[in-house]
Amino acid sequence: MDRYTLYARAMPVFVVLLPIGMAASVWLPGAALLPEAITSIGVPAVLAWLLAQLGRVSSRQPQLWARWGGAPTTQLLRHRNPSGNAELRRHYHERLRALEPSLALPSAEDEGRDPVGADRAYEAATRLLIARTRDRKRFPLVFKENVNYGYRRNLWGMKPIGVTIAILGVAVCIWPVASGRMPMAEVRVDWWLAMVVELLSEVVD
Repeated sequence: MDRYTLYARAMPVFVVLLPIGMAASVWLPGAALLPEAITSIGVPAVLAWLLAQLGRVSSRQPQLWARWGGAPTTQLLRHRNPSGNAELRRHYHERLRALEPSLALPSAEDEGRDPVGADRAYEAATRLLIARTRDRKRFPLVFKENVNYGYRRNLWGMKPIGVTIAILGVAVCIWPVASGRMPMAEVRVDWWLAMVVELLSEVVD
């Protein structure tokens, strides 16, 4: 697993599923053996791969962009963007044309006649720019921001699942005390730790 897959795809799923492990530590005496299982040979690779795949399909980015009226980069390049800076937009268009002379970016008139076609051109320009900046050594800041963005996007994409799991985790942790099965005088330190993690998970989700 590379750094992006680990931090942007696997970590959000780990955060979402963490309440399950904490709830298990309250109910299952054998849960203390979990670290040994996790550190055994082969298990980390399998879990990491599964988490990465779950994180990869969790994004709700297309729905969010549809609600916004287009991807942020597309909106930035539009002539019809009322909140955009015209001078900066002109500079961006010039730099993109210099980067790829064959790239046909529409004028304001062209965009007015065919806004859908103009957006396709802006999306193509964005994809071209992404392809030109994939070298992590040449563009370390771009890669770092991509990792941060991927983590937040995927975690947000799993918000409904994360909130549900966190609420269930809190309920599972509270039940032993609320039902009288575990008197407050006998509450262990791991119970308090589990409750803190469950509540923090709800806040994060």
